Amino acid sequence: PTRTISKVHARLELADGAWTVTDLHATNGVIVVAADGTETLLDPGGTAPVGERLVLGKVGLRIAVAAEGHAS
Repeated sequence: PTRTISKVHARLELADGAWTVTDLHATNGVIVVAADGTETLLDPGGTAPVGERLVLGKVGLRIAVAAEGHAS
């Protein structure tokens, strides 16, 4: 309902067990939140590792990995 996320806001990628996020020049930005709560706003086109939290526009997201053999 906030309409702060575009259809092509960011790209999440999993490689070698680690997640990264790339800002696809989103108007409302991509913020990566570190384990200690520190927030880092990505530059347009920038890429950063994601621990488990990020913010796209005004929407917070948490990445959770299910235990092997369990659906999430």
